[in-house]
Amino acid sequence: MRDVYSFALSSDGMQLAVGDGPELLVYRGDGQPVYKVFCDGILLGMAFVGDTLATVDSEGRVVFHRAADGRKLEEVQLDSTPLGAFASPDGAFAVITTQGPVLVEPNGQAGGYPLQDLVCASFGPDRTSLGLGTSTGHFVAMDGMSGAAWGSLPVGMPIIDVKWNHQG
Repeated sequence: MRDVYSFALSSDGMQLAVGDGPELLVYRGDGQPVYKVFCDGILLGMAFVGDTLATVDSEGRVVFHRAADGRKLEEVQLDSTPLGAFASPDGAFAVITTQGPVLVEPNGQAGGYPLQDLVCASFGPDRTSLGLGTSTGHFVAMDGMSGAAWGSLPVGMPIIDVKWNHQG
C-alpha cells in the first residue's frame, strides 16, 4: 500500500481524484481510470469545484484542471508554503498555508488572511463563513469574504479538524 497525500470525491460521486506524490489520478465511480496528470510538486490537496478539479502542490502551485479530462485551465503561484486545501459546497477553493488561509479563484486571483499556526479549516454552507483551527488550540470563526474575524475560542489542545453542520 502506498501513501496517498490527498484525494477528492466529486459532488455527484462519479469521480475520485487521488494525489500519489506528483501524480494526479482520476477514476470513475466504478473504479475505472479516467486520466493521469503529472504535476511538478507533491500534491498536498485537491477539490472538485464545479466542472474543474483544483489542486495544490508542495511548490505552492494551484492548478485548475478541467475535471472531464485533466487539461490545465489556470495556474496560480502562492507566496506562502501550502499545507492542504479545502472547498466550499458552492465552489470556492482555498489553501491552508503557513501564513493563513488563501482563497484562490479560477481566474487566477488569490487573497489571503493572516493566521499563524493554521492546520485545518472548513467553509460553512457557502463561502461566507470560515472555521479555522490552529496547532496551538485556537478555533477562529471569520467572514469568508472579508476576512474579518468574528471571534476566537481557546480549546486547550491542538485542533486537528473543523467541520460545519447545517446550523453553522
